[in-house]
Amino acid sequence: MRIFEAKTTAQYAGWRHVTLQGMQLARRFRDPDGRYLYGAYELSSDAVAALETEIVEPDSSSVVNFAVIDASAVQGGLLRFSAFRQDLDFYVLAGLSAGRFSDLKADLESMTPVPALCLATSLQGVA
Repeated sequence: MRIFEAKTTAQYAGWRHVTLQGMQLARRFRDPDGRYLYGAYELSSDAVAALETEIVEPDSSSVVNFAVIDASAVQGGLLRFSAFRQDLDFYVLAGLSAGRFSDLKADLESMTPVPALCLATSLQGVA
C-alpha cells in the first residue's frame, strides 16, 4: 500500500485522486455497521508510513476512492475546492494548520447531515 506515491494516483491541480483495492477506511472512522462517521478528524501520525496505516486497513472485498488535498494550495473555503466530488469516499487534507482545521470542523458541523468525511494532517509535502 502506497497512498502517497504518485504512480498510484491521478494528479490534479492541488490534489490527487487515490484508488486502493483491497483496502477499507480504518475502523476508527466507521460505526459498528461499517458506515463512515462523517465529520473532521485530526490524524496523529508524524510520518508518511504511519499515516497510511492510520487511514486505511486491509479488506479484500473493499475499494476506497479518496482525494489527498494540499491544503496550502486551497485559497478560501476548503469545502468549495474542486476535489470535493460526490464520487469520492473521503478526503485527506495535508499541510492543514490548526486554525484551518477548526474552521473546517465548524463548517462541517453546521450542516445537517454532515456531507463529508475529512481527515487532516499537518504533514507537509504528501499531497
